[in-house]
Amino acid sequence: MNSKLVISDFNGNIIAFRFDNNTVTDIYSCNDDSLIGNIYVGVVSDVVPNINVAFITFKNGCKGYYPLNDNIPIYLNKKNSDKICQGDRVLVQVTSDKIKTKDYTISSNISFRGRYVVYTHNNTGVNISKKITDSTKRAWLKSSLEQYNNRDFGLIARTTCNEASIEDITSEIEYFINKYKSIYEKALHANVCNLIYGESIVIKRAKDACYKNIEQIITDDLDIYNILMTDEELQQSGIIRMYEDSSYSLKKLYSLETILKESLMKRVWLKSGAYLIIEHTEALHVIDVNTGKISTKGNKESIFFKTNMEAAVKICNEIRKRNLSGIIIVDFINMKEKEHYAELSSKMQSLLNNDDVSSTVVGFTNLGLMEITRKRVNKPLYEVLN
Repeated sequence: MNSKLVISDFNGNIIAFRFDNNTVTDIYSCNDDSLIGNIYVGVVSDVVPNINVAFITFKNGCKGYYPLNDNIPIYLNKKNSDKICQGDRVLVQVTSDKIKTKDYTISSNISFRGRYVVYTHNNTGVNISKKITDSTKRAWLKSSLEQYNNRDFGLIARTTCNEASIEDITSEIEYFINKYKSIYEKALHANVCNLIYGESIVIKRAKDACYKNIEQIITDDLDIYNILMTDEELQQSGIIRMYEDSSYSLKKLYSLETILKESLMKRVWLKSGAYLIIEHTEALHVIDVNTGKISTKGNKESIFFKTNMEAAVKICNEIRKRNLSGIIIVDFINMKEKEHYAELSSKMQSLLNNDDVSSTVVGFTNLGLMEITRKRVNKPLYEVLN
């Protein structure tokens, strides 16, 4: 697969485009106002038992939503019990940015995402990526990594382990173990609200792209290029390229401005002549499938099913490109056959499984509307650019 990450500046907004075989699959914001992945010394400002949540101040003026059911606190002060209390100093990592009225989400499940594994402190167990389907390979990985099955951290062996040596995999694991120890030791002696660990969001995006077998990372901005080259791992990868053709800009070469414009449009046309209407509310996103210019002569059930299946592919692509999250409601063209709804639902889930962000088809409501949930991580594209 010919895969590239193209990064450019759009009036102060740094945007990265992932191309697979010349088709844009993802658009990422690389603005450094994102705090995702940063690790801080937080202080508990409030505990709300009836919703089982704590609110933790982790940066001057910033509070984070900390679900107690999902976390084992990493205390940095002396404790007589495990119960979290106001005033406790806790090591936390930002897992999602503040979106409109929703606070940052933070966690003590400190996580590092590498080329071969995802390391998570507090989440125990060794798990293998579902995309590794060979049973022999899965058993070998499980057996080889069993030595790291302990109470302190958990591992997910990523798809890249399929072609990796056990030496490379364990070397990365040991690096993350030592990295966490170093961060924890630093946090013990740091002041409240201090940043303990963080990387530029541009470097995070580029590294993640490297781990997903991106063949080239291209930018036309010297400042972005210099930031990328400060990272030793990216520098050694040999895939960072500075675009310097002044006669024909990078934006024109890859039609970046057109792609952004289309990714903000309310109406999206399908090849068949049908179209989507994509709208946003405070609570959810709504996508409506319309027949548009398609001919409805003949077997309407067959035509509507075919159009809905075409729309499913486009909808999943638009969800990823626009980074829509939370609740997404899709109003497909009405059909009569239950089997067609089941097949459409299966198709949507299969397409969403290719998404790096966790997405689930909940099912169809009584009114025939498909409900999808997608994990909130970064701001949607329309919020970044508007």
